[in-house]
Amino acid sequence: QWKLQSKDRNFETTEEGARFKLPFLSPGSYELSLEAQDSSGSLGSASVSFEVLAFSIPETGSRPSIDGLSNDVAYAAAPVLKIPHSDGTSANAQLVHYSDGDGGRLYIAVTGLRYGTNGSPGATAGLIVDRDASGGSTAQFGDLGFFVDENGVPWQTEGDGTSSKISATPAGGFDVVTMRGPTSWNAEMCIPDSLLGGWNHAGGFLFCHDRVNGSDSYGAWPSGADAANPGTWTPGQLGPLPVSPNQIPVADAGTNRSLGVVRGDTIVLDGRGSYDLDGELLTYTWQQTGGPVVQIGEGNSVMPQFEVPADNLPASLTFSLTVSDGHENSSSSDDVTFNLELVVAQPVEIAPSVGVGPGGSEAG
Repeated sequence: QWKLQSKDRNFETTEEGARFKLPFLSPGSYELSLEAQDSSGSLGSASVSFEVLAFSIPETGSRPSIDGLSNDVAYAAAPVLKIPHSDGTSANAQLVHYSDGDGGRLYIAVTGLRYGTNGSPGATAGLIVDRDASGGSTAQFGDLGFFVDENGVPWQTEGDGTSSKISATPAGGFDVVTMRGPTSWNAEMCIPDSLLGGWNHAGGFLFCHDRVNGSDSYGAWPSGADAANPGTWTPGQLGPLPVSPNQIPVADAGTNRSLGVVRGDTIVLDGRGSYDLDGELLTYTWQQTGGPVVQIGEGNSVMPQFEVPADNLPASLTFSLTVSDGHENSSSSDDVTFNLELVVAQPVEIAPSVGVGPGGSEAG
């Protein structure tokens, strides 16, 4: 069984099978674990941590038309953000930025929104922006929300330090158009940079889709985020991403093991659980740090071997793995210990063979 968990927000998903397809993940830190059982009932498990980097909003050379169709060529290079529905489908959101002599604007196209059936205002959709990336557990004064319902009625929200409330005096410049279809609706928004705290800076983002299919169930991107808690929103960049600093790789020498062995057995060290968050190639260095000395074959490989010593058993042998991504002062180490117990082979008694030789004599 596979299990994917977010380390930043309340999100978890599980799946059975030999392979696991990653869903459309929002930026943040995650852990993916696998538990497997063989035909004899023995269990094994492994896990890996990884990070999805903050997304950026591309600049477009053509101004999108605010018509609700959301099919302008300007959105072609924009990443698609998935706002999940309870039935496994999703609405799709795309963001681009356009600048001209009148200043810059953020354009947002959301398609495939569901209708509500429990009365006014029906289904709603919107984007909440943490303009100064302040995070926190409650909505701050810099947090603004831009919303529209399925009937095309817009409104704004703003944080007051404790919660987010509908703005009594919404800021000017926010423009939105909706397009209704037979089974879904679209929303296209335009937000001037002045309402976003300018451009080329970090922020936090949350897409909301409420009252889906007649309930008050809450659809959000990122999944598991809380509209009242900016600390669970996804980090992003209003503009190009800054150059990310190098991240130190993570060494994983495997789990400690207790083995029954015979002299001359070969044991494999395994550093395949090591990883680099920047996706760079790693170098591996294995060293023995404890126990009777053995020779490590190909100690600079990810899976070197050593031979069980002929003497000094039982024994505990400890090995250290150091991985590096090639950058200065960018390496980490991990240890693994093998507790070896000598298994004495039981002698096999072979009964003498008995037969009748020539002339009737017994032969054995």
